[in-house]
Amino acid sequence: LKEALAAADKNNNQIASVRYEIDKIEGRLAQSYAAVIPMVSGSVDLTHQDYADKVSFDPTGMSGADDVTIRPQDTLTASLAVGMTVINPEGWANISAAKKGSDFAYLSVEDARQEIFVVVSQAYYLALMAKSLIELRVELLKAAAHHFKVATARFNAGTGLRIDVIRAETDLDQARQELLTAHLALDNTRDALAQNTGVEGLPMPVGAPVIIGPEGTEEELIQIAESKRVDIKASRASVDMADSQLTASWMKFVPVLEAGWILNYTFTEISALADQNRDRWFLNFSLKVPIYSQVAVGAVQTSRAEHRQAIINLRDTKEKASVEVRKARRDYLTALSSVQIADNQATLSKEALNLTKAAFNAGTGSSLEVTDAQQTASQSAVNLVSKHLEAQISLIKLIRAIGDDILNYPDIDSTEYYATPSETLIEEEAK
Repeated sequence: LKEALAAADKNNNQIASVRYEIDKIEGRLAQSYAAVIPMVSGSVDLTHQDYADKVSFDPTGMSGADDVTIRPQDTLTASLAVGMTVINPEGWANISAAKKGSDFAYLSVEDARQEIFVVVSQAYYLALMAKSLIELRVELLKAAAHHFKVATARFNAGTGLRIDVIRAETDLDQARQELLTAHLALDNTRDALAQNTGVEGLPMPVGAPVIIGPEGTEEELIQIAESKRVDIKASRASVDMADSQLTASWMKFVPVLEAGWILNYTFTEISALADQNRDRWFLNFSLKVPIYSQVAVGAVQTSRAEHRQAIINLRDTKEKASVEVRKARRDYLTALSSVQIADNQATLSKEALNLTKAAFNAGTGSSLEVTDAQQTASQSAVNLVSKHLEAQISLIKLIRAIGDDILNYPDIDSTEYYATPSETLIEEEAK
């Protein structure tokens, strides 16, 4: 089972897809830092005009002075600009909100991961049950073949009836059909297991892992759930994120101080009337004071509503978690009780079948009684396997309900297919 869960963690398409949500939120977090990190930009400008602009200070041409170039025909300049906000409370608040959003994304991914683990565990145990049913159907087929052999021998010896042979042959055909159906069911469950784990081919479950259930009373398990469940943690992160967004919306009314530095350099001829220095730099500061913005007012109202909504959602998540824990625990206790009853029924029906077969072989019983006893024993055996499956899956759901990671639970490989209750649960069941 742990190999199946590890394969799903590595190969499952849904887990791989949801992990990209982290990359997306990290990208948004990086964008939020643009409000406080300096921005550097550069440019190169080339201007070509049809002719150079010149002016003559000797209209008569008597002095022989050359014309003065006001603007050359070709101008090539480059500039480097560095700008940043020195004081930007809104930007700082947006960064805080983005960090909270990143925490929420990580928790959402973990919640989806744990949900896939539950699906994989269910697929594993369904495949294991189908595998167990095949072994059971093989034994039932052998028993039906032996019953058919005995009925035929008695009929040929003149001590049996033809109706006994017909019933035995009908039971044998039904046993063959049920074995074929069990094989097809196993392939279907292995197919589902392969899809969820990302393993090529049809993986076969090996061993019957027994997961040791969590200890604690109902209230103790609820307290564990409130501290461990990922959806509750995500709801808390959502409240924190909404609180940061509310703070950021208020910061829209706070002044912002911006600073900028620009360097210009001219490569081509400089105008004779301009400063002959090819490089010049400028430093400027800008204080922006918001006076009124309807957009900011609306943002505050929206953020306040989202914050209150997040608080209500957190309360609702906790209440649903408590109900889920209580229900999962009751289902597990019920499943354990059903296993005990099914085990007792299987033992009794098997004993009844052996007595009926013995009577039939001795000539004091009928084949109809053997058929009925065989069907009852078969149904009891299948029911026992099914109840074991329900108990194990209900335990996995209980683990999921309290927020524990299934991968962290120790398991014991067992040849028997059963669930092991904790001492606390046994005491509770006894009450």
